[in-house]
Amino acid sequence: MLIQIDALWSQVIGIGILGIFLVMVLATISSTLPALFPTAVRYSGFAIGYNISTAVFGGTSGMVNEWLIDATGNVLVPGFYLMVAGVLGLVSVLTFKETAGRSLRGNVIPGSDDHLRIANGETLIGKPNKP
Repeated sequence: MLIQIDALWSQVIGIGILGIFLVMVLATISSTLPALFPTAVRYSGFAIGYNISTAVFGGTSGMVNEWLIDATGNVLVPGFYLMVAGVLGLVSVLTFKETAGRSLRGNVIPGSDDHLRIANGETLIGKPNKP
């Protein structure tokens, strides 16, 4: 809505707010997503997954939003679209396995052997340490 106002200050603030949210996403992608894969497939798994999902969902979002605006007559639909995407992202973040303090080396998915580490008496970050 700020970007639609015909004043430079409001457009700069609107773009700035979007930029801040983009920085928050990009700052965490490079550390979080590679930790989801075992070492042998880490970079290819991250690259293929990230690039295909960005092309499919990011590439079609403009078309989908334009269609939704035409179908509903509501110019605020892109905001609702972003809210739905944010909720989906929140659900996925809440289901991530914590990998802080775990080795990212080897052929297992980081965090998948937590029960064995806890049974061996290791203290893990982000996990209750009960066998």
